[in-house]
Amino acid sequence: MPLENALPRIDDRNYDSLLAEVRTRIARYTPEWTPVWTDVNDNDPGITLAQVFAWLTEMLAYRMNLVPELNYIKFLQLIGVELHAAEPAQAEVTFPVQNGFAEPYVIVPQRTQLTAEAPDGGPPITFETDRALIAVRARLAALLAYDGYAYTSVAADNQEAVQGFQPFGPIANDNSALLLGFDDPGPFPAVELNLAIVIRPDNAAPVAFQCGLPDGPGFASATLRWEFWNGSAWQRLSLLKDETRAFTRSGHVFLRTPSKSLQPVIIEPENRPLYWIRARVERSQYERPPKLLTIRTNTIAARQAETVRDEVLGGSNGRRDQVFRLANAPVLRDTLRLEID
Repeated sequence: MPLENALPRIDDRNYDSLLAEVRTRIARYTPEWTPVWTDVNDNDPGITLAQVFAWLTEMLAYRMNLVPELNYIKFLQLIGVELHAAEPAQAEVTFPVQNGFAEPYVIVPQRTQLTAEAPDGGPPITFETDRALIAVRARLAALLAYDGYAYTSVAADNQEAVQGFQPFGPIANDNSALLLGFDDPGPFPAVELNLAIVIRPDNAAPVAFQCGLPDGPGFASATLRWEFWNGSAWQRLSLLKDETRAFTRSGHVFLRTPSKSLQPVIIEPENRPLYWIRARVERSQYERPPKLLTIRTNTIAARQAETVRDEVLGGSNGRRDQVFRLANAPVLRDTLRLEID
């Protein structure tokens, strides 16, 4: 939340409201001028003076409203809370693979650059991916929510990403599951599968603020077991990392798919064979059932930055306290690597 949203305003009146208030009080506070002062338009000298004082009052109110901001920041510093430094913009970018592509997946290297149009018409804004991505050709064609009794298709809600959906039903009991069906002409490859999961904002966990203490371990409120269909039964799927803590916050889930073990099968209400994986609730301890906004494949985080290599700063003359300036600025924190020959 921006800092200005939490600050009180001492006086929220502006120039127009101050001038309108002065005009309404002329008849009350200057009765001895009645009926002489009847012109309250801009051509009247008295109104000109009122405009000058309204402008001066607006400037004083602006300075007064800066006092709570300064005090608010100082009080936070007393308890060890500091403002965050400026950070680059971040976005989730999807790399779709064409259906007719010959290979089952494509590797998107780390630091892959993308550009976006600048809102002011200036030069394009450059983004870079934070890590490498294995983009699979298989398309997420179906999404089924299983509440322990019946399957419900939530593919339309997942595609629209507006209303959201409950992956484990309205109760999220044990053995409820979310099934993901992939459509691909060939065998499903053995790769690292990256699922980008976005939680609906009103269902997200509250943001934790740090007060100078070290980070403590975080534990999920439920235990999820990832599985795949091998043609005859559900088998455990290797979970590499779960940033969502069992669908309680937005993040990525990294899975390792098996080699030639995923087999297509028809699961109603889907009437076509698909490669299925699922997240099954082994132990439910949710305070409230999770609600997802969308699940995306072939999606990776990118931030507004550009990697610059082999920049020569200059030569040293051996003296102390020398200063060298970078040609490209500003520089992200903890990203500068300096080599001395």
